[in-house]
Amino acid sequence: MCASMRQGEGVEIVEQGGDAGGVGLVHDRPGAAGGGDHVEAADALLDARDVARRHRQVAQAEAGGKQKRLNPIKLKQMKDRCQELEEEIARLEAAIATAETALQNFVSVEETRRQTDLLDRSRSELEQSMAEWETLSTALAD
Repeated sequence: MCASMRQGEGVEIVEQGGDAGGVGLVHDRPGAAGGGDHVEAADALLDARDVARRHRQVAQAEAGGKQKRLNPIKLKQMKDRCQELEEEIARLEAAIATAETALQNFVSVEETRRQTDLLDRSRSELEQSMAEWETLSTALAD
């Protein structure tokens, strides 16, 4: 091994007469190589000092696949908003049906223009409400 290693220096592996049979692991903790010429070999899977770190890694990996639990207040707000959107969607669908029915009978150019504008606004609002409702419903289903 090298005569000494300083922090931040790389390790050079020199091939002499063929490939090495294996390269041992060394501690990567601060000060592990600070012992001068001595570098402590370690088995990363069996090192007792790393048990807590390995446990956290496994727990984080398992938690990565699970959905976080929603705050109960946030969940209630989302359910309430979903209910409001359902009522708004029903109201908008009724307004669209009324405007379409009104457009079937010509009264005047101004009335036709007004009903057409109302119909366009209602359809736009319906589209936005439906998109928000779908987003909330998907979030609540997960």
